[in-house]
Amino acid sequence: MNDTELDKLTVKELRALMSRIEDAIRAGIRAKTSAKSQIGAPAEKPAAPVFDLERERDAWLMTRR
Repeated sequence: MNDTELDKLTVKELRALMSRIEDAIRAGIRAKTSAKSQIGAPAEKPAAPVFDLERERDAWLMTRR
């Protein structure tokens, strides 16, 4: 997707796209983590539930300041 196509999207469509991207990233991280635990590493505690993305963003921004 190029800049011209992104410029044509509505805010709702951009948020949906961002959500799909974040979901794909999280799925990749989960797959990588589960692959490490299957190799023989000690089992980790279950992942915490996914919180509100706005709250996660705000927490991340606070750590950057």
